[in-house]
Amino acid sequence: MTSPARPPRASAVAAEQVGSIVAAAEKVREEAEAKLAQAERALAAAHAKADELQRHTAAEAERVGAHAAAEADRIVRNAQAQADKTRTLAREDAETAEEMATKKTQDQLADARRQALKVVDNARVEAMAVRDQTQAEAEQTAARATRMAQDRVASAQSSADEALAEAQALVRSLRQVSQAIDSQADRMLAEVQAGHKRIQAELRASAGMKDPVSRFADAPEFRPRRRGEGTRR
Repeated sequence: MTSPARPPRASAVAAEQVGSIVAAAEKVREEAEAKLAQAERALAAAHAKADELQRHTAAEAERVGAHAAAEADRIVRNAQAQADKTRTLAREDAETAEEMATKKTQDQLADARRQALKVVDNARVEAMAVRDQTQAEAEQTAARATRMAQDRVASAQSSADEALAEAQALVRSLRQVSQAIDSQADRMLAEVQAGHKRIQAELRASAGMKDPVSRFADAPEFRPRRRGEGTRR
């Protein structure tokens, strides 16, 4: 009696595929974690740079304000000195000249005050412009870092989803292979049992007694096999 053909070694092939898929998934997970860590470092660097720019802006604004105050004070002192000089000259000429000098001095002081206020206002506007520009640059840098981190996280998530889909597809394929192996084993068992019955019938017909049948029935090749016994080696 010819032994049934050995089924394909699908389980070994499937095991190798599962191993490769698991290794690929692990590699994708590691790459995703590395990308996420890199994105977090980039975001932290962007925040640090924004803080540094804000500190620099505050220091620059304070310096400009101090310089403007010093310049205004110098202008006032010069104007005061000029006014004092004018008053001295006016007293030497006459009381009328002194009145005219006093008026001129007052005008000069008013003009000096206006110039000082103008310098302070210009310095304030310049400091606010520098602060706004630095703040805008810091916000743009943080926004770019945030978008970069989100893109890298999305890429890592997509890679992980693809690996999961491949693993699920492999599991479904393995289940189909297992079902095919079980079906083939059942079919082989049915064929062997049918052949066994046919041989028993032939032996009974040719010998006309049951002893040869019982003697051949004890042989391994004629003994019915259990489910799955024909597929294992």
